[in-house]
Amino acid sequence: GEGTPWTKCTLTCLKTLNERSIRTRTRECLDDENKEECQVGRSQSETCTEVQLCSLEGIMSISI
Repeated sequence: GEGTPWTKCTLTCLKTLNERSIRTRTRECLDDENKEECQVGRSQSETCTEVQLCSLEGIMSISI
């Protein structure tokens, strides 16, 4: 089936090197596909590799 476009990355910047920004997409199940099998493979996710570390100034300016 056709896939939906990728979602926005979950994080716009990373606070630590261990954080991961993820984007996901799902594909449409076709009428003649096995529904269970389709549901299992529907959702795809991948790491957004283009997301950079947050600047330290940016972190400091966030009010808590």
